[in-house]
Amino acid sequence: MKTKTLFSLTLIIMLMLNTLISSGAELVIEPVSEPELTHMPQHIDPVNIQGRYKLTESGSNLTLWTDYVSEKVFKDSSIPTDVASGIQVYMAKNEFEPVQLVLNSKVESNAKIQILNDNLGISAELHEVMYINLDKSTDNLGQTGFYPDPLYPLNQGENIELEPMVNQPIWITLHTKNTVVAGDYNLTLLVNDLAVPLKVHVFDFSIPKELHVKSQINVSTKRVLDKYGVTGTHETTGSMLILLNSL
Repeated sequence: MKTKTLFSLTLIIMLMLNTLISSGAELVIEPVSEPELTHMPQHIDPVNIQGRYKLTESGSNLTLWTDYVSEKVFKDSSIPTDVASGIQVYMAKNEFEPVQLVLNSKVESNAKIQILNDNLGISAELHEVMYINLDKSTDNLGQTGFYPDPLYPLNQGENIELEPMVNQPIWITLHTKNTVVAGDYNLTLLVNDLAVPLKVHVFDFSIPKELHVKSQINVSTKRVLDKYGVTGTHETTGSMLILLNSL
């Protein structure tokens, strides 16, 4: 029935077009303009959103820059050429969102990291990104040598040592409570005497406490054992497989 209806409508349209053309009428087809982004909040500029840039708040001997949290920053990663001021974060209620701040000192020195925050409903925690010295590559990046991976808890105001001309990423995790009022909040990242504005916009919706979508991660426990050369009897490897599957 639907096929017959569609065919009939197509036939009618073809007949109407043929009548117009036969009568000498001018057929004008207006281009369809793209709709404006009315769903985007006014405070967001989609053109200027960026995630990897050097901060204008950098000092003469200490360069501060930021990168996407999905990117691994190596000790010798190049400092970006794009420059901007401060860091902007967008969050829902009852959510956590990380920020990656990278320190690069021209000389051997120490840095003290603090977050000034008097906003109720928003909290922050600090971690120092540590490096593991890999003899062989373990992922698709194919990197060996010092590889950024562990996050070591960092207390507010705690000093960290900086090597000359070597990147040191700091992992900042922001948390919002379910009761926080939607709107804009101002925090400040202090690196010694350098103050970096950290602006947080909280949207007026919450992330549910209970997740209703199941996650699935395909991992071959046998390949893990083979990768690290675990051998032995069936009973030995079997118990290890049970242990891995329980993690």
